[in-house]
Amino acid sequence: MAGVAHDLRASAESSANQGFSTFSKQAIDEAQKHVKQYGMVSLKSYMEGKLNEWKHVKVKLAITGQSGAGKSSFINKLRNLKPGEKGAANVGVTETTTEPTPYEHPDNENIELWDLPGVGTPNFPHCTYLQQVGFETFDCFIILSESRFTENDKWLASSVLKGGKRFYFLRTKIDNALADDKEDKGTKFNEIETMAAMRKDCETNLAKIGNNGERMKVYLVTNRDNKKYDFPKLLKHVLEELPDIKRGVMVRALSLTSKELVLMKKEVLMNDLFMLSGLSSLGGMVPIPGVSIAFDLGILVGAAYAQKKVLGIDEDSLKTVAKSNEMTLENLMDSLKIDLPLMKNPGTWIKQMFTSGSCLAIGSATEEVAKYVPMFGTLFAGGLSAATTYYIARQMLDKHVDVAIRCLEITAERAAMELD
Repeated sequence: MAGVAHDLRASAESSANQGFSTFSKQAIDEAQKHVKQYGMVSLKSYMEGKLNEWKHVKVKLAITGQSGAGKSSFINKLRNLKPGEKGAANVGVTETTTEPTPYEHPDNENIELWDLPGVGTPNFPHCTYLQQVGFETFDCFIILSESRFTENDKWLASSVLKGGKRFYFLRTKIDNALADDKEDKGTKFNEIETMAAMRKDCETNLAKIGNNGERMKVYLVTNRDNKKYDFPKLLKHVLEELPDIKRGVMVRALSLTSKELVLMKKEVLMNDLFMLSGLSSLGGMVPIPGVSIAFDLGILVGAAYAQKKVLGIDEDSLKTVAKSNEMTLENLMDSLKIDLPLMKNPGTWIKQMFTSGSCLAIGSATEEVAKYVPMFGTLFAGGLSAATTYYIARQMLDKHVDVAIRCLEITAERAAMELD
């Protein structure tokens, strides 16, 4: 038993030490600056504010392009809504957007996807289009085109670049285009060659706008499935090129489309661990028996629910995954090999961790905190709360990430079975 406890303790120390060294230097520097200016007394409110900072940041994406290119359907897919559902954008075979219309993301009202009217229509001519839609207010533009590259596409892409904004050019309804080409060519049809030709057509035309070295971003997508073709790559690039805090806002809200997005979500959640550990250390300095553990338990239970929500593995999300794969929730959870206590009752799982050998002594981890965050050396030395909280939160996150990736794998496996 002593040997097992020793192994668990060594694992915990190693994990905590490695984790503390990866804390954002910017986060550490900002916290140190705050302490120097305002003292330790305001540290708790500072850390709580930083943890919730992303909730007050607005992200505005402009969705525009040809009339009938599928702008409204694209917005619905990003918001994980089906046509006709409450709050979904209206879709149709003709232009349904008559004025700039914002759609909030159901998981964060500060994420606004703006459905902009098609450029070059009688009510939105080139000469006034940018002013009419509020060009300067958007973080980036996603330009949709249904078929071949048009003069309107060229004008819009050029205007966005001249205005200093990023754009992403989407050739939509790729599934329809591939089906039509297969019908026309019969046995000579080659999906890879057809997609390469469509991509080259867009890139060749975009290259004519004189972009001063701006990398051409062309994506072939279908609004019917955000896991196929270039949809995952599009989301990855949009997220990578947003400012850090806005990237975090978007990453938290988007539904899972790829392993890369899962790992981006993990990175965002990892950034929370510095503040969570700091809050824990403050509770650890209260000289009342039991207060520190109760405080840490509250922090960690909150972190467990937040992680599951962001990673799309909370109960409601898992029910949706199960339904889409024609499985019961119980069958899905069996297939995921889920740690049931953690998923169903994280408080009980966390209490078990507190009493296990993995958290009995993480003494060297406390020294690591002071090493990487010298300003907080005295604070963290007041107890093991910071190291323990970090270790447990990291263990939860790793398990939750594994479940999220497995959800994607199960969906892919079921889709492959249907094709066979």
